[in-house]
Amino acid sequence: MFFALAVAAFVLSGCTGWGSSEEGPTSGTTGALSWALSDDGILTINGSGPMPDYAFDKAVGDFNMPWYPRRGKIKEVVIADGVENIGDWAFRVCINLVSVTIPESVTEIGESVFVGCENLKNISLHENIEKIGRQAFYNCKSITRITLGEKITQIAENTFRDCHKLLEVNIGSNVKVIDADAFHGCSRLMAIPIPAGVESIGAGAFAGCMSVSSITIPDGVKKIEKDTFNGCMSLKNITLPDHIESIGERAFVDCSSLEHFAIPDGIEIIETATFQSCRELIDIEIPVSVKTIGTDAFQDCAKLSMITIPEKVSLIHRGAFFGCPKLIEVTIMAMVPPTLNDFNFTATGADTLYVPKGRVNLYTNNPVWSLAFKTAKRDENGNVVKEAGNIVYVVNIVEQE
Repeated sequence: MFFALAVAAFVLSGCTGWGSSEEGPTSGTTGALSWALSDDGILTINGSGPMPDYAFDKAVGDFNMPWYPRRGKIKEVVIADGVENIGDWAFRVCINLVSVTIPESVTEIGESVFVGCENLKNISLHENIEKIGRQAFYNCKSITRITLGEKITQIAENTFRDCHKLLEVNIGSNVKVIDADAFHGCSRLMAIPIPAGVESIGAGAFAGCMSVSSITIPDGVKKIEKDTFNGCMSLKNITLPDHIESIGERAFVDCSSLEHFAIPDGIEIIETATFQSCRELIDIEIPVSVKTIGTDAFQDCAKLSMITIPEKVSLIHRGAFFGCPKLIEVTIMAMVPPTLNDFNFTATGADTLYVPKGRVNLYTNNPVWSLAFKTAKRDENGNVVKEAGNIVYVVNIVEQE
């Protein structure tokens, strides 16, 4: 976590101050190109050929873009036709940059090009662009719409991360890969039309997309990586392919509008905290292929009232069903009691365990399972029964019909 925060600080910090406007040249050359910054804040880049990639220069303790000392003065960037690419980090933390003109001669946008350009609003990505580097638009908080053309095949990691005002994205049909955290934190994005040809979606790709209510995962995707939909609080409907092989840790944490979910058949492990804090989840279908239910898998699923645990489940980790106050009916198909770790089926009220025929004694004599379903005996009026001043307890384990 510390490393991730340190990287984010480096990416977004100004090194010599946000929007710094120290003395520096207002024109010059950069590689084979020329540049000039006007008094009214228009940075023009002319020439033919590639723009260099820029980087942090340890010798001077800052980035080496020639206009970087005056980045706070830049309001508009105009790149002339003939320029072939935009180099890595080119316009990093130009916080007053509002508009960018990209000619059709540009086919590649490098890494971290517009990172931290929090006032950038007007930018059009034309059809000739073939590649956009990772973190290219990270923390561009004012962009509202983006269209990715047909020549783009990959959306790199963190490309649109924390674009908080992004309302609409159109993704070209040739995209095959959406990398980790690509749209992480796009809190106002209401829809994500994933092209049918997408084969891979990285960890955290849509985490924090709090306004997305529905999403369809294409048939080519085989795995739901960790944190993919973490914090998608409005997500109510999700369509998954039948052949999903795994769902990663925390994939649906805090999807607090999700009401129904069917885990695809073939999945063997419900990973740590997969559905934690899905507070509106009413029912969950667990396939017969599942063998392990991970730590905190369904913790704080406040409306979950019943669940069926398949026969192959042999291990239920700590807290998998902790904090499910309405879970009053648990059906288990395992002929032998699975290993049940602590903090499970607690705070559930009058819960009852339904076990296979002929297996009541096996579960009742298991100290962990009997304790989990041990409740205070109540009379017909719901009052706790006491004998000689002591509460009478019963173990609610019964045979399935």
